[in-house]
Amino acid sequence: MVEQQKTILVVEDRDASRELLRIILESAGYAVIEAVDGRDALEIAQQTVADLVIMDVYMPFLTGFEALAGLRLLPGYNAVPVVALTASAMTGERERALAAGFAEFLTKPVNLARLRGLIRELLRTETI
Repeated sequence: MVEQQKTILVVEDRDASRELLRIILESAGYAVIEAVDGRDALEIAQQTVADLVIMDVYMPFLTGFEALAGLRLLPGYNAVPVVALTASAMTGERERALAAGFAEFLTKPVNLARLRGLIRELLRTETI
């Protein structure tokens, strides 16, 4: 039985960061949908349901926190794991993200081994 390809929505306002994540994820066999900010993510999420979302916390228009709250209101996104991604490693930031409903918290630059393990864990898949 062949497992269906999993889709990951990457929400990141920095082009280089978004592209790097796309390359890493696609090379691991995932389908990737890209959003340039939280508002864009909500528009995309109304059209398709991803299996996992990796979202920058601090973006223009809507923060990751605001976009997460919006995602949770959309059909199909109630239980989709959303991973917070940020360059900010301030004290309490991880706890704040987890309390808001993010499944996990990653800091930039992303540790690839940690990213791979986390995706495997959250998607319960052997890919990556």
